[in-house]
Amino acid sequence: MTNTISIKQGFTGTWPDILTPVKSDLSIDHPRLESHIRTLFFKGVNGVVLFSHAGEGTLFSFTEKSETITGLIKAGISPDSIILSITSNSVPDSVRLLHLAESLGLHGVLLSPPFYYKPVSSDGLIHYFDYLTSYIKSPNTKLYIHLLPNSTHLDIPQASLSTIVDRWGQHIYGIVNQSEQSSLSDDLRLSFVDKVMIYSCNETDLRRLSSTGTISLMANLIPRVINSLLHDQSNATPTFIPGMKEKATVDTRAADLQMLVGKHPFIASYKYLLSLIYRDADWRRSRPPLSPLDRASYEALDKNFKKFDLQSNEE
Repeated sequence: MTNTISIKQGFTGTWPDILTPVKSDLSIDHPRLESHIRTLFFKGVNGVVLFSHAGEGTLFSFTEKSETITGLIKAGISPDSIILSITSNSVPDSVRLLHLAESLGLHGVLLSPPFYYKPVSSDGLIHYFDYLTSYIKSPNTKLYIHLLPNSTHLDIPQASLSTIVDRWGQHIYGIVNQSEQSSLSDDLRLSFVDKVMIYSCNETDLRRLSSTGTISLMANLIPRVINSLLHDQSNATPTFIPGMKEKATVDTRAADLQMLVGKHPFIASYKYLLSLIYRDADWRRSRPPLSPLDRASYEALDKNFKKFDLQSNEE
């Protein structure tokens, strides 16, 4: 073990947590997915995260993920602009996904521990990472540890994180906080300031944290706003995006969208809003056991989204 790991530069900029469109037979809709990703790249995102939490990653098989990513690369999407999320209760499946990312030359993997059995001891978490990282084939493999306790109901104590980073720091390029605890990002920065990058998925925290990058669900809808939160941090007075509703700064714009969907299931809500942007109702589908919103939620979101007045060509 070592305590002298030099901090490494991980991903930078806006990387949307990509929503996954599905067909009526619930298979992945590859043309819609590719079109959405290309639209986001046109609007300035730096890369995409596939099959993570918003992308319903636990609901798709290894074969589906492999075929999807291979198809995107064949269609011209750069593999270095893709992070593959690994959230599986099967350790062999996690190893297969790791090797898939390595073989395709992806930027890296976003790694969550198995979460079915609870409680999990600190030794068990460390053993999982020891096991998985022992199968790494490439010295260039980049791992990002994903903290998602609100959904997996599994926390990784900072003592465990410290042990994991010390043992496998040559491959760990960041810790990604997707919890609802904004203060956790501050605590992680203090603990790992000289070791790895700390990223927050909470868009309304990005300016305060002076973040260099984020994995953002909102970037599916307002990628240019999220880019501005990252790239305009030296300006004491936040700018606004041309075309946004009058006097709405990028800070308040992200907060408004957060409040807009806050009372509804978030994946179904974002898919519904994306269906309005693209004028394509097929975007509303999800894999079971997830389901579309009920009529009352649709009506409430539709009403509030009209007030939000999104300028999709600008934001």
